[in-house]
Amino acid sequence: MSKRYGTIEQRFWRCVIPEPNSGCWLWDGPIDRFGYGRFRLGKRKIRTHRLSYELHNGPIPPDRYVLHSCDIPCCTNPDHLRLGSLIDNVADKVLRNRQARGTMYPWAKLTDEDVLCIRAAKGHRTHREMAAAYGVSKAVITNILNGRKWTYLTKTSD
Repeated sequence: MSKRYGTIEQRFWRCVIPEPNSGCWLWDGPIDRFGYGRFRLGKRKIRTHRLSYELHNGPIPPDRYVLHSCDIPCCTNPDHLRLGSLIDNVADKVLRNRQARGTMYPWAKLTDEDVLCIRAAKGHRTHREMAAAYGVSKAVITNILNGRKWTYLTKTSD
């Protein structure tokens, strides 16, 4: 690395801001669309929490993920990071209610209220009629009524 930019560690530390209340080390450099810090290593980009883990703890095994205990994607504090599997990562997401569902999806066409109305209309309207009324496919209506989608909502009728 040239003297102009510094070592990887120097470049890393220039963009880290300790947050005293939470203990997070917030990344104040480039951020991706999911809120994770990005760091350029030559032509390759790496997420900053992974870089921080490697700087403080050594290499990350290829089958491991770096998980946040604080749920702050831009946090780089190694005390808030731990190794885990894909299953551990998904379990954390579900446990902490970060699993996108229903209207949490930005492209969701239905609201929770729509789904409850669709369930209430079961047997009174055809799947095709409901699909046309709500601007979704017949398969979406079928999946809602068969309990395969929007399962977190309490059903009003079976």
